[in-house]
Amino acid sequence: MDGGHAGNPGAFSGAALALFATLAETLQVFANCENQGGYLNLASFFAELRRRNVLRTGALYIGGLWALAQGIASLRPVFNAPDWITRWVVIGGVIGFPFWLLFAWFFELTPEGLRLEHDLAPGEVAVRPKGRKLDLAIIGVLAV
Repeated sequence: MDGGHAGNPGAFSGAALALFATLAETLQVFANCENQGGYLNLASFFAELRRRNVLRTGALYIGGLWALAQGIASLRPVFNAPDWITRWVVIGGVIGFPFWLLFAWFFELTPEGLRLEHDLAPGEVAVRPKGRKLDLAIIGVLAV
């Protein structure tokens, strides 16, 4: 099986190259975060996390997982579901959390759709409106 790329054999390799380029850029960000002593400069690292909205999306994920677990726990007796269902949803959410953070680091949601951070021009990303929407989503999830 060719994975559906028979008409365009370079499509998969182009996407893989773009992902590797983004990974190389990420490694360069970590290299730039180091100071002369060879230690990671946490201030610049957290500034990069804030710029890419990783912290906000992580908070949204944790709030959503908490709301989902609360909903399942309260509806479990109604459907006569076993006790382990809530536990496995939380375990699955904990396992998925690092993948969510990586996804938030590598990709950016733009008006044109989901794009790799590497493919965007520095001024192309509207950080403030996206950050404000994420803040409102976090407040909405926590209000539930």
